[in-house]
Amino acid sequence: MGQMVGRMPDTWDGLLEEKDRVLYWSGEVLSRVADNVNQENSLLIEYSDESIDKKIDSWMESNQARVDRIFSKHPDLPEAYKVEVANELAQIREECRLRIRNDYYRGYKDVRKFTKRVDALGDRQRKVHVKLQHLECVCNRNMKKFQKKFGPLRVKTFRNLEIGERIMFQDKRLKSQFGKRVYDIDHKNVEECAKCVDKLIKIIEKTALK
Repeated sequence: MGQMVGRMPDTWDGLLEEKDRVLYWSGEVLSRVADNVNQENSLLIEYSDESIDKKIDSWMESNQARVDRIFSKHPDLPEAYKVEVANELAQIREECRLRIRNDYYRGYKDVRKFTKRVDALGDRQRKVHVKLQHLECVCNRNMKKFQKKFGPLRVKTFRNLEIGERIMFQDKRLKSQFGKRVYDIDHKNVEECAKCVDKLIKIIEKTALK
């Protein structure tokens, strides 16, 4: 980090040139924060209630087909009973939906905490960025005043840049871990859903034999 900060220039033109360099790196910090926010939004869309509903609809479609095959073997079952079975399937679907939502929410906990850290970094750097942009005007060619105000802003920018680099590495790791958790969550819930339908099919078959 020390090499990036470098020595403080001792001419006005040198200070302005250094300020532009620091502003560039400040923009890089803000850009990385914005990228994280965009990725976060994409991730939330991918695992939103709508996405969960589509996933469960797909699972229940195959389970509905299993139930329909049983009904085709027993055409004498009354329509009223078939309505009861449809209600049972709807309940299985809703219970599965609630389970998977809660599992995703718990699995996403670490990513949520991490996102708050990224947001805080962005807030800090935005304040620094605004001060850097107005520095020339505020100091009005007063070199000592400029250097005094510029020094801490420069240090904060490069410190935040370093933090941002570490954060981006952690971001990839956390999202990779979450992806693995989602796979396990889906696998567990699709099996649980199938087991519930298995029990329902056994009940249907027993009812058909009465």
